[in-house]
Amino acid sequence: MKSPLAKKLKAILDSMSQEDFNTDWDEIISFDLKGPSFADVFEYNASHFQVDYDLPEEGNTYNVPVNSYNLAA
Repeated sequence: MKSPLAKKLKAILDSMSQEDFNTDWDEIISFDLKGPSFADVFEYNASHFQVDYDLPEEGNTYNVPVNSYNLAA
């Protein structure tokens, strides 16, 4: 696992019994939570982040920085 968050989740799940997990999961399901739609996420990102579409000159390449976002999952 690469991220600290994934390691924490694994530790929590490893320490839970299946019955405790099922009880907690049933409680979460009872909240009937719904996430944003793809259109909502796209609209939010489009309004909050500027994308630079300039292409590199011939022969040049982009170097992608290593961070937790491009290494996730």
